[in-house]
Amino acid sequence: MSLAGVTSRMLASHGRPIVLQRRIGKTDAFTSATVQGKESAYKPNELVGLVQQGDLKVVIGPDLGAVAAPLRKPDRILIDDRAFTIQGATPRYAGAAIDGYELWVRGA
Repeated sequence: MSLAGVTSRMLASHGRPIVLQRRIGKTDAFTSATVQGKESAYKPNELVGLVQQGDLKVVIGPDLGAVAAPLRKPDRILIDDRAFTIQGATPRYAGAAIDGYELWVRGA
């Protein structure tokens, strides 16, 4: 089994729909894309630097739909209609190909 697509396969069986949003200019309109994702809380020993209690890490697949990379603050995600602002996004690689993204989010 190849490493390419590992994140997508994991999310297909364990993830759920998450909406990525990017504000269009200074309007109240957003470009949106629904992706598969899996969120989890940071462990106490991971609360270092700027990471705060209540922040989440969210793993999503490589396809960002209409929201183009790079993901950055003030882009946001919606989980169960709760908005979280992206604080940081790190690509996950399988060889030279991006296999997904790990997001650090805050809000709700």
